[in-house]
Amino acid sequence: MIEIYLGSPSEVTDKNELKRFVINTDDYFNGRFCGKIEVTPKMASIIQRIEKAPYLGDWRFASRMNHSVAISLTELSTGCKTALCCIAFSAPKSCAERDANMIFPGIACGNNALLEVFQLDYANLYFPLYLPRLEQDIKKQFRVTIIETGDAFQSESYQDLCKEVDEWLS
Repeated sequence: MIEIYLGSPSEVTDKNELKRFVINTDDYFNGRFCGKIEVTPKMASIIQRIEKAPYLGDWRFASRMNHSVAISLTELSTGCKTALCCIAFSAPKSCAERDANMIFPGIACGNNALLEVFQLDYANLYFPLYLPRLEQDIKKQFRVTIIETGDAFQSESYQDLCKEVDEWLS
């Protein structure tokens, strides 16, 4: 299931819940992923699709401009880092207990990265009070929770979910 939270982490009142919200994906990824999490074939494929450059192994990928130049994973786009973090840290029991079920800011993701995240089995994202619009509908189980009120919506279509949230906001 794709869990989406609308609002600001500053509105979260439960301190344990607040610990799940990642404020800076770049810092989180660079400190907890690079050199520590093994890049799976699924992750390598996501890097290829988002960055348009192949994963080379040893936490490096090829430059988009010159495939013979190796670049550290720390230089990936924030959207790609978010997708990889969702794989490594969003799924329940996916990693060390302190990093399990984390919620990442989706605002820095371009549509290409969001499409990849929304295809995952599990992902936890938060956005300010709007859902990004995608041209393509995603058929999957989505759940949106409004952080401030706790109101929740579920849908099996991203486009339908956007309509429900829009109606709630109006």
